[in-house]
Amino acid sequence: MVTAVVGGPSGGDDEQVARLAAGSSNFGHLLRHEPLLVTLGCAAESYVHTDPHAAMVKTRLFGEIMARHLVTLLGVTVPVTRAHLEDFVQCYRPDEDRSKRVETERFKAYTYEELIARDKANLDITWLHDPSLDDADNLPAPEVLAAEIVEDLQAALEEFAAIAETLQQARGEGWRRRWLRSPTDTQTGTAPTN
Repeated sequence: MVTAVVGGPSGGDDEQVARLAAGSSNFGHLLRHEPLLVTLGCAAESYVHTDPHAAMVKTRLFGEIMARHLVTLLGVTVPVTRAHLEDFVQCYRPDEDRSKRVETERFKAYTYEELIARDKANLDITWLHDPSLDDADNLPAPEVLAAEIVEDLQAALEEFAAIAETLQQARGEGWRRRWLRSPTDTQTGTAPTN
């Protein structure tokens, strides 16, 4: 198992990230594309059993950075507007009684019986199970739970702020040169800007 190092514009000291990459068969190949992906991937992998919540945060950050990379690499631009979501809003009807919801080809309600009858259906969410919550008499006080939630959210916010700062710094350092292939604008021959 590889221990992750987080910090700096590339997700950690270059030597430390290189060591992470060398020790990771799952994420090492991403070093030449984006060192931050190596750092986040290795962190998620190392936390998965000891701190699943941290692993989820790292995995989400990994996914967001990877998605941005792919969008840039492929030159994809799709501005999302209210019109894209209108079909869902019309079906969901958030301000009305659920019984007034109308199904469409894209959005359909399923009963429990319909879902469980499907091949390989599994509604088991035991992976979310927290054994410490089995005994209702020994649950933490609400203020303790609230403090833990605030602490987790603040930690996540700090991580997002660090990612945003890293991306801002990387943008000024010619960050597009680190991608697999720097996409070029077909009309100007220069790297596209966001």
